[in-house]
Amino acid sequence: MDRLVSDMRSLLSLNLDSQDLDDAIHNISQVFISTRASPVLGSILKRHCDNGDVISNVTISRILKTPGISDDILLILLKYISNTPVIHLEKIAWHQSTHQLIDIECALIRKVEGFRARIMESLDLYVEREVSGVQNGTARFAALLEGHSRYVSEENKFIWDPATSPVHKAKFLENYIRLQNQFLDENLNETQLRFFLCAVCLLPGIDQKAILDRITGDRKKSNLWASTVLLINKIVESPEELFSAKMKAWFLFSFDHLTRRFAEDSVLSEKVLDFAKRLGSFIEHRQIALDKLVPRTALNAVLEAAIVKHIQVKETVYFSTAVISQSPSKILDLPKFLQLILGNSESPLAQRGAFTHTLPEEIHGYVVYLTSKIFWASKQTASNLATMDATLELYRGTDDPIDRSLLEILLFIESHLAKSCAGRISSWKVVENAGPQPLISRARGRLNVTIDSKKLQTSIYQLAPIKQGNTAVECSDLATFSSSCMESSTGKCYDPKFLLPALTYCITSGDAEMDFQAAVDKHGVGYALVCLCSVDLTIRKMAIGYIGTVVSKIESSSSRNKTQINHLLCTVLASLEAASEDNQTQDTPLPTVVGIFLSQALQVLSNPAHFLYEKVMELLLRSPILNLYDIPYMLTLLQIGSEPHKEIAWIMKILAAGIKTPADLALYRKRNVFTSCMNLHSSPFMPERIKDKVIELVWNTAAVEGGSTTLITRNGALSWIEQLLIVDAVPEEKRLQTKMLAARLWESSAKGHVGEWSKGTVKQQLSEILQTPKNTSAV
Repeated sequence: MDRLVSDMRSLLSLNLDSQDLDDAIHNISQVFISTRASPVLGSILKRHCDNGDVISNVTISRILKTPGISDDILLILLKYISNTPVIHLEKIAWHQSTHQLIDIECALIRKVEGFRARIMESLDLYVEREVSGVQNGTARFAALLEGHSRYVSEENKFIWDPATSPVHKAKFLENYIRLQNQFLDENLNETQLRFFLCAVCLLPGIDQKAILDRITGDRKKSNLWASTVLLINKIVESPEELFSAKMKAWFLFSFDHLTRRFAEDSVLSEKVLDFAKRLGSFIEHRQIALDKLVPRTALNAVLEAAIVKHIQVKETVYFSTAVISQSPSKILDLPKFLQLILGNSESPLAQRGAFTHTLPEEIHGYVVYLTSKIFWASKQTASNLATMDATLELYRGTDDPIDRSLLEILLFIESHLAKSCAGRISSWKVVENAGPQPLISRARGRLNVTIDSKKLQTSIYQLAPIKQGNTAVECSDLATFSSSCMESSTGKCYDPKFLLPALTYCITSGDAEMDFQAAVDKHGVGYALVCLCSVDLTIRKMAIGYIGTVVSKIESSSSRNKTQINHLLCTVLASLEAASEDNQTQDTPLPTVVGIFLSQALQVLSNPAHFLYEKVMELLLRSPILNLYDIPYMLTLLQIGSEPHKEIAWIMKILAAGIKTPADLALYRKRNVFTSCMNLHSSPFMPERIKDKVIELVWNTAAVEGGSTTLITRNGALSWIEQLLIVDAVPEEKRLQTKMLAARLWESSAKGHVGEWSKGTVKQQLSEILQTPKNTSAV
């Protein structure tokens, strides 16, 4: 025995695999579990559990048969059984000794069919013994009922296991009624609450009022679980029950508990977070008028504690949003809460990056929605200079739903106070590279705006003509807004509604932060040209106004290139004026590709040594009016000069970025852009950078509504991809990218139409593409 214990202890210092550990448990469990051997077995079992390893059913059965098992081992086994999938427990054998281990047996009843069948046979006997005063009948009954049910998390309710017979269902109901008093007399805990929820869902006709009285009458804060709220939500149906005295007492008790936890705990436990989230969901979905249940002081106290200490936690923000949504604004200190959020240095909004190239974190959407909810509920009193300044500091100037929600607040405050945000800014700068510095920052108590010209250049290619994602005001609830933020592909460029007025101010202010040449070189004018593609008429008017302001500054400029640039801008303005008189193009945004082309043509004219300078000048001199609603002839790949690869690369960069709307798609299809570019990719003389741009064009087209369907049915995109994989000896990385492109086209297409068009062959073709072997070479 001593030798075995010594050997087992030495095993603990080794890095054993799952099978070795299982063998060790098997060997030590064959002997009497002495005082010295128990800690060793416990340590080995604990390592198994921590590693997520599976212990054989034979070994568990042997341990359960062994007399004298320590409490530590039982706790480890209980944790293992509770966390292990049913498939790894099905062959554990029932033994008489297991019957003495009530917690272990109940855990196995919930998981293993063999245990359920044995207990079900003797259920009446267990119930009779419980009624007679013998303990543990209720525990087995509860485990058995849960074992015959399934929890549907989406609906927060239990349903019967399909294998449960009507006879068994009737037997459960009959015996629950017999044991009801025993259940109600037991101490409440999470397991008991879960059982009550299961019984309420499955057993019609039971005394639910008695259960509700038991829960609402309990004053132990340790029994405030998420399942408590689920159970109350399931039982309480009528307004009379909801606004009864006992429910008022329970709500006050719960709010007091949360207030203390929010105020005193620096890190909230999972139990408190789950309870707060579930209570917030209950309040929101049942639209509970909290002013009828909770005193004003309690509402304000819990909100202040949540906002001050835990504004960075999603669950507390969700709970706060639900409370504010269902409380009359007149009883809440909303202006105070707004300043606490805006001025909180721990707020996720204050810690956002200057310019995000990835999706925002979910918490950002939560905090903005809460901020918006508070502001619009108290907009008259909250519209002041302090709110304006604090919101400006949090604003990053991007076009994602988060920043657009903040901008809505700023615009309302401007109109309410009849004061421009510009008056709150002490300095305006446009720099080459702002780095991590945000758009608006505070230094020495003053607000400064720093516009990054590199980000302006990026915005030229990334700006979405169609608004993506709804703002907080446009969403009916927090979940909708959060999804809008997470699904939006925006946030990579500046928002024209803020930046165009900012750029205009920079060029017209007395400080003259930007002159004409700086507006061109730092991409301000190019950005405005792309804004002419926006579907928002207000943005297009602001862009025209900015371009007109730049033109007015040209005469005073000493730039050598001012004549050509002036020619381009005046031609654009004249063309827009002419188009406004045409019924077909009146109030119509420019195609995206045209806006990007004009911005790049501007850069060409700024550099007379550019290889396309003569072609752009020839285009401008050909006519005093440009057709701004068609693809420029320069981009048709039909007039390539002496530097073909450089010109094609320049054209492809514009074409790849120029398709963002269904109108763009129709124009590309009309001008046969896709076929020309796909043929270009097939040329053996094209460099890789151009081929990559063709792939980018096809990839971007798939993101446009109807784009994938057009490429598949009108341009044979899948057959083209198939040829790329068969003919080209491409590197494995690009081969994988090409397969991903094929899958993207299929997933985003109108599958019904495509399937009917291809008579069902597209799926087979896609399967062949995805299964193309790695090492194919040219034939």
